[in-house]
Amino acid sequence: MEAAAGARIRSRRRELGLSLRELGARVGVSASMLSQVENGRCRASVATLYKLVNELGLTLDDLFADASAAPAETPPSAPARRKGRSASVSGPARRGPVLSSGDRTTIELESGVTWEKLSNTAPPGLEFILVTYRPGSSSGKSGKFSQHEGFECAYIESGELTFHHMFDTWTLRAGDTVTFDASEPHRLENLGDEDVRAVWIVLRDAASGHAGSTAAAEQRGPAVVRGS
Repeated sequence: MEAAAGARIRSRRRELGLSLRELGARVGVSASMLSQVENGRCRASVATLYKLVNELGLTLDDLFADASAAPAETPPSAPARRKGRSASVSGPARRGPVLSSGDRTTIELESGVTWEKLSNTAPPGLEFILVTYRPGSSSGKSGKFSQHEGFECAYIESGELTFHHMFDTWTLRAGDTVTFDASEPHRLENLGDEDVRAVWIVLRDAASGHAGSTAAAEQRGPAVVRGS
């Protein structure tokens, strides 16, 4: 994870009076690893990042906004963007209804998963991103499932993404969609040999909004719709 977003996590942790050890215990990582994330020396997994923003009362937009300022904070001797998979942040901060493709802010997570912000004006609680899973990448380390606040909607643009939910597994292909309660155990991984690109929407405050449909959700699980 890039230094700007890591610095935002560190700043918020200190505002809340949390030690590295205490926050690390809450999100399931060691204090030393959390310190490396805060200092931009390693990237968090998708699962860990969601846990961090939930514990700290942040949003992904908070991290993207700070990441946009990364070039200004980068020492002159260090490039703001490096070649290959180590590249982690790009794009200036812009506001307005239109976001050009060349102006998107990017965060690269652990295992080669990349998020690109797709909106400058999304309301609080809604995150609109383009996600790329490189071959062999996944949403969590060592086969672990993720659970976090919110409701997720995704449209698979290209490639094949394996989606594990509870005890079931689906292979999502170009044109397929999936919607699911992110508080339920899930895992996403690219087992193929080409990049998976998907448009993703996360509704952070959706848990209470979907309370009335809990029983139906328990019966049918995630909604997977196949493309034509």
